[in-house]
Amino acid sequence: MHKFKVLLALLWTLGIAVACLMSSSNVPKITIAGKDKLIHFLFYLGFVVLWMIAWSTNQSRFSLVKKLSLIFIIALSYGIVMELAQSIFTTTRTADIFDVFANACGALFGVVVMYFVQHKKA
Repeated sequence: MHKFKVLLALLWTLGIAVACLMSSSNVPKITIAGKDKLIHFLFYLGFVVLWMIAWSTNQSRFSLVKKLSLIFIIALSYGIVMELAQSIFTTTRTADIFDVFANACGALFGVVVMYFVQHKKA
């Protein structure tokens, strides 16, 4: 079961990369105000939740706050790298500081949710 949780988190992480790096001409056009930022928010909310679930099944010496802090820093760093990769490796996408902000907000919300979920279990 633990391997499945890690695989799911890895696939989610890979899915973010694929979604961020594929040509914008391949992305379905939906006209909803702010949908791009909502998608970024949800990507990184999912990132934190799935990695926390994958890591929580493993007994480690890290406290809940340390685990969540580390996952948040990794999520934020990954989001920045993905934005830079869009700018460097694609011709139809550009880096956007507001996407980084949406990523950070999603990751932070994930941290808060997982803190309360995990804290309640303890």
